[in-house]
Amino acid sequence: CLGPSPCRGAGMDRERRIREQVLGIYVKTEADFKTLEAWNDYLEEREEVAFNLCEGVDVRATEAKLHAYAERHASAIAGARAKKIGEKHKAEQRAEGAPGDGPKRMSVVPEEGAPQPGAAQEMPPSFAEELDQQGGGAEQEELRKLLATMASGWNLGMVRQRAREALFATLPA
Repeated sequence: CLGPSPCRGAGMDRERRIREQVLGIYVKTEADFKTLEAWNDYLEEREEVAFNLCEGVDVRATEAKLHAYAERHASAIAGARAKKIGEKHKAEQRAEGAPGDGPKRMSVVPEEGAPQPGAAQEMPPSFAEELDQQGGGAEQEELRKLLATMASGWNLGMVRQRAREALFATLPA
């Protein structure tokens, strides 16, 4: 399964979080090493730390090792984080307008109806609030029930599956 989906369990989310934490500390790249062997040793150490934390193998010693590594390489970690933020910022700028679109003119006077800098902005009403404003009725009530069901994550297929499992659990083996 790719992306956030119901097929991923809590264990996979935990492992993903641990690996992201380890990758956030072990930030060196292959270019930082003189030999391929040194790079491979680094990758092996990084994977060993991630594996031990995910599988619960000697967790205290592994966490101590991770913290010691983070303290020794704090400047490299901060530099990598700053670089990542810079790359993210550049990507956002490219998404807003590609270079070569011509010079952008900035207006000093805000357009009428435009939000004022620093002013509190009102949130648009939610779908449920819009339904409340429209009044009641059987159709709106059905829509509210559907929205509540969708928001809860349950669907009719899940109910049927649980009923089947309960039924088969009662049958003799």
